Amino acid sequence: MTTSTLVVPIAEDWRESSGAISSSVRPAIAYRMAEIADAHRVSTLGAEAAAAVEHLGAGLCVWEGDAGPGIRNAVTAPGAHYQTGTR
Repeated sequence: MTTSTLVVPIAEDWRESSGAISSSVRPAIAYRMAEIADAHRVSTLGAEAAAAVEHLGAGLCVWEGDAGPGIRNAVTAPGAHYQTGTR
């Protein structure tokens, strides 16, 4: 059985952070994703979520079934808020 993971960055003010990421920012996020994946041993999705959290200055809520030390450390290392949720 395959499960899907939903990771949602939580911004302080969604209206301010909901703008599209410009094409000039994407390479910086992609590079940061690679750094995070290497340093914290997370999946590409986890690295993308952690990089988005850093870029947006947000927090992250992860389903408790997918929560683990890698994603938690990747998000909290720069000081972002991390929490788990249930179904």
